[in-house]
Amino acid sequence: MPRSTRAAGAGARRSSCARTPASPSSEPLSPAERRVLLQLIGGQSEKRIAAALSLTPGTAHQYAVEVYRKLGVPGRSVLSALWLRG
Repeated sequence: MPRSTRAAGAGARRSSCARTPASPSSEPLSPAERRVLLQLIGGQSEKRIAAALSLTPGTAHQYAVEVYRKLGVPGRSVLSALWLRG
């Protein structure tokens, strides 16, 4: 396979997996999700969040995913930008 074809195919796969912003959910954040939110905004990694909140890394990740979903943001950078914007 020519190199340009492989690169185009790989790029197509990446773009199909890209997260798109969703509408914010009407569900409120749980107390645990709020604690994770504060850690995320503070720039902590999920591994550090897990240690700080006595969670497993998988649980910290799931809480982060739920925070993003409920707030309608695709990830940490958008979350932080929105927080800073107020």
